[in-house]
Amino acid sequence: MAEPPDATSEQTAGVVRLRLSLPVRLDLRRVPAAFGGPDAEWLGQRVSEDGVEPRRFSCDLELRVGRDQRVTFAKSAIVSFGTPQPTANSWVVPIEWRAATLTPLFPVFVGRLRLRADLIELDGLYAPPGGAIGLLLDRALLHFAARATGRWFVQKAIAAIANRMPAGEREWVMTSDANSAEPVPAESGRPGLLRRLEDQFGFIQLAREYLIPVETNSIWYLLGGVLAIGLALEIFTGFLLSTVYTPDAGLAYGNVDHLLHTFGWATVINFHYYNAYLIFALVLIHMVRVFISGGYRRGKEGLWLVGVGLAGLTFVISTTGEALHWDEVGFAVPWHVSEVFQAFGLASAFGYTFAALKEIPTATEKLAQIYAIHVSIVPILLGLFIGWHYLLIRFKGISVPFWLRASGRTADFTEHIRGWLIYGGIAMGIVLLISIFLPRDSGTAPQLLPSSPLFGATHGPGGLGYKPTFPISWTHGMNVFVDEKLGINPDIWGTIVGMVLLLGALVVIPFVDRGEREPDTSAQAFNWRKRGWAFLAMAVFWLVLIVGVVQNAIAEAG
Repeated sequence: MAEPPDATSEQTAGVVRLRLSLPVRLDLRRVPAAFGGPDAEWLGQRVSEDGVEPRRFSCDLELRVGRDQRVTFAKSAIVSFGTPQPTANSWVVPIEWRAATLTPLFPVFVGRLRLRADLIELDGLYAPPGGAIGLLLDRALLHFAARATGRWFVQKAIAAIANRMPAGEREWVMTSDANSAEPVPAESGRPGLLRRLEDQFGFIQLAREYLIPVETNSIWYLLGGVLAIGLALEIFTGFLLSTVYTPDAGLAYGNVDHLLHTFGWATVINFHYYNAYLIFALVLIHMVRVFISGGYRRGKEGLWLVGVGLAGLTFVISTTGEALHWDEVGFAVPWHVSEVFQAFGLASAFGYTFAALKEIPTATEKLAQIYAIHVSIVPILLGLFIGWHYLLIRFKGISVPFWLRASGRTADFTEHIRGWLIYGGIAMGIVLLISIFLPRDSGTAPQLLPSSPLFGATHGPGGLGYKPTFPISWTHGMNVFVDEKLGINPDIWGTIVGMVLLLGALVVIPFVDRGEREPDTSAQAFNWRKRGWAFLAMAVFWLVLIVGVVQNAIAEAG
């Protein structure tokens, strides 16, 4: 048997690293019986001679290719085991597999299976079938064949140790009575429209092929899907509003006022408004859950950073959305942007002076820029980051927090999606009811309009007592705090420093957390010796947010 690669081995030409892991609860005493004996009935028929290492087994595979369709490949793969090697807290089994008869279908893999009481991990290198062309196809298809084969083997290994098949297992099922390597499709009913769409696009199959721990079908994880649904509806209602909104500084306020007093459109714009609160709240809840459970450990720092990027984009889209309302509170957004530019001496260079903002033609230019950011640039980036986030979750695996006991059982991702729809339907239904029965007014017209009672004012919106709403209310609060408590002018440095502290605190968390893996108990989760700096960073984040929100609430005009 070829020597399996070490976890730190570098990839060479023509091969790709495959690393899969799944949180489980294993009885390590059963590992030698499952992997060390002369036979492995759970895997297939032994084809190597007694006493010869490695032990090779011929496997029958059944591959799901549609909603109710399967294809069986008899004795189509050869899986080889080396002798299980005990370590301090795990067993390591050398593994390799290759195709027996259908070489173009399966990758050649050499690696190790590491089994711990709480984790099973497959790590090694594989050569995609088809040489250089196969390597290109493998990259294009996101390593689909190799990962599917790896997940199949991990599931079988878990079942062998537990002496039962994990609930929800949807991968390839081994059989022992087939006598041919020819594919035999299962019978299926008459295909309908949904079946035809699935056959063409494979969305359901992609979801079913992705197995996750059953413990993740809980409210702690399903809120992430509710957040995704909320974002999708926010983009959809934003698209509807874009068909009737005019980003003109002289017309936008009247435009919004008309929508808020028009049946149908009032519900749409209110849903868009209230749903933004829910989205940001879900972002904060999700962030805290991942932090407490240490979900960014074991090589998942990038997953956390992408999440931080998503949180930042959510803040940006909330800020630009408030500006588009274009009352005096919305007018405060470009006003504060001007203050930021002035703090760095760039206001004139970018045409962002107070005088320019009080002129409707130049204010229209700025409003149009904010509009473009809100309806185009940020939604595109959100879509890319959301896709990136879910791909990383799929490739690196979902972590089970310590307060949910891992059973080793798995379910396909369609169960997770079903939970999304249930909880998402409840949450969105509540937002819809609020949008219908809790109307809003259009606020005070911005001071640049001659019809505004504030026309000709010598102070900005904050000086006149107009405060931003959550989640950007902390910015005004921090401005007041640095001015009144610290005596720093201009007070916009409160927003600038606050943003640096918030972003910096979140970015450094996975790098100052000295834990090696996700905590198994609350004692490990709150181990100040290993996680003290991480908790300090998170405390800085919440301190800035809370101080800003509270100071904004109690601040007076001026």
